[in-house]
Amino acid sequence: NSVARLLAITHINYVPVAPGVIHPSGTACPNTTLTYTITAVPYATSYNWSLPSDWNGTSTSTSITVTTGSLNGLVTVYGINGCGNGPSNSLQVTFPGNVSAPVSINGNSSACVGTHQTYTISSVSNATSYIWTVPSGWNGTSTTTSIATTVGTASGTITAKAHNTCFTSSATTLPVTANSATPVT
Repeated sequence: NSVARLLAITHINYVPVAPGVIHPSGTACPNTTLTYTITAVPYATSYNWSLPSDWNGTSTSTSITVTTGSLNGLVTVYGINGCGNGPSNSLQVTFPGNVSAPVSINGNSSACVGTHQTYTISSVSNATSYIWTVPSGWNGTSTTTSIATTVGTASGTITAKAHNTCFTSSATTLPVTANSATPVT
């Protein structure tokens, strides 16, 4: 037998572990810019990010700034070091659907000044809220499918738009007339 030779190992390296949660800097909508980040992965010296096919962005760090396209898909990342690639983690990104304008506004088109009126619309697919406007001098606000108002002295137009985190529809309108009370003689 020969004399044994020893080699001191001073550092053991491991393949990177899986990244944690991928955090977006905001809501992903078509054709917007935002940043995705992860916490640093143990043993990783760089990172590989992949995006849906029509998105743009590159990075080898713990964050990536992207410009979204029009396609839903996965944002995926994994750590890399001299021992190889670690397991990946992904975030499914799904844009909300577009919204169409409400079909019509229901309610009195002619009302007396100072009266309380309610105007309604049918719910719109993919909408999470609604944007209402009333004539100058009228009171009332709402983000639902109905709005309660107090009629002011000006005639004008009530409008309603469907809305979600990415899209706002065109306005549906209802012309309204504010009638003054006629004194009894």
